[in-house]
Amino acid sequence: MKKFIFAIAILISSSSFAEPNYSKDLNYGSNSGVDNAYESAKLVNWKSATNFKKATVVVNQQEITLFYNEIGDLVGSTSRQDFDKLPSRAVSTITSKYTFPEYTLTECIKFTNAEEEVKYYVSMKGLTHQLILEINEYGNTRIYSKTKN
Repeated sequence: MKKFIFAIAILISSSSFAEPNYSKDLNYGSNSGVDNAYESAKLVNWKSATNFKKATVVVNQQEITLFYNEIGDLVGSTSRQDFDKLPSRAVSTITSKYTFPEYTLTECIKFTNAEEEVKYYVSMKGLTHQLILEINEYGNTRIYSKTKN
């Protein structure tokens, strides 16, 4: 899961870096830095990395991670997504092309950027490699990354 979250962090970061080097949790004491849409959220924690800060909040019993750039602008957010809630075209593609037992679904994430554009990232563990599939709002699916196990 950490590799998957890291892949998403790379996607939203404007510059690349090898591995996140988080400092200890930062406690800002309030939700003042959290985007207005999440003002009523319960703040879980803040962390800081080289190129961004992230706030993990709970909204309606769902954990959401918000990513901010160095000057405090919202870059995007991630949350877990149920596989069956993906666009139907993507579900059809994945269930026909990446079948069990050759592939196992390990995680499904929804990424919403600051302009409210949505993409989904599905992590699939294969017999010899791991895939992260990127899905757009129309259900078009492509391999975002492929790594050996």
